[in-house]
Formats: sequence, structure tokens, C-alpha cells
Amino acid sequence: TCAAPPASCSSIRRSSGSAGSGTCIRLDQDCTEVLILTCAHLFTERGDPNGRQLLGPIEVKFPDGRQFPGRLVHVDRDNDLALVAFDGSVGFPSTALAATAPAAGETLWHVGYPLGRGPRTQSGRCVRAADGMTQIAARFQSGDSGGGIFNARGELVSVASGFYTH
Repeated sequence: TCAAPPASCSSIRRSSGSAGSGTCIRLDQDCTEVLILTCAHLFTERGDPNGRQLLGPIEVKFPDGRQFPGRLVHVDRDNDLALVAFDGSVGFPSTALAATAPAAGETLWHVGYPLGRGPRTQSGRCVRAADGMTQIAARFQSGDSGGGIFNARGELVSVASGFYTH
């Protein structure tokens, strides 16, 4: 089973109606503020080749029902990653980052908020981990983007940013 702490996983909603998932992390051990690691594409205009950033309210919601206004503090479009800060983050539970990439065949768990509901935990197998990307075989739905992918120790190994269907 996965040791991922669900208290550190969140739903992220935009005033535009778009929704995704995220995971609370600390940038270093001395950091008191917790940030949410999620996907950059949640904050860009769909179909805009320049990836224009959308402005407007961000709502962060946790499984225990707590909600906070969020603010976008960093976007890395090249890696489809974003950091969201929120009030009340001091002392909030966070997830440890894995020191090593998962091995092919390793069971991983994803925690997300598909279709804005959740959280939902699902398992999948690591297909490949290379060049800072982790490919897993699992079923993803709209709203799972930004959700954490965890190893059996509950450490964050990756973030769900895209899915392929055939």
C-alpha cells in the first residue's frame, strides 16, 4: 500500500472553472511556508501557443474540507510545473521528495481529484523514468493533472502532467 499522506494532497480550482490537483511540499527543511506543486498548464490559456498566463482567483481545497485562496508564485512552462502558495500554510503537512527516481516495474500511486472530485488514489507501474520524467501505466482523467505520484514510502517521485490515450 501507499504511505502517501492524503492530508498533503489538494484540489486546485480556477475561477474559469478549470480544475486540477496538487501536493504540498517544502522547498527545504528550514522553510516554514508550504507550497503546492502542480502543473503549469492549469494556469495558461488553452490553445494559446505562447502559453499566456491566466490571472484570477485560485482556490485550494483539502480532503478535510479546508479551503484557502491561493496565489501563483512560480511557473516553469518547459517542465509543466507550477508552485502555488496559500494562506495558512505554516505548519501544514507536506510530502517528502524522493531522493531517487523509481525503477521500471515499481508500483507507484497517484493521488488526484478527477473531474474536480476526490481525492482518488490509484496504483500503476513505472514504465520508464529518465531525463526528469516518469512514465507510468495508470488511468488518468481530467482533473488529475498536477496530482502527486508517490512511491511505497509516500515520497513524491513525480507530478501527473499529461496522459495518452489510444
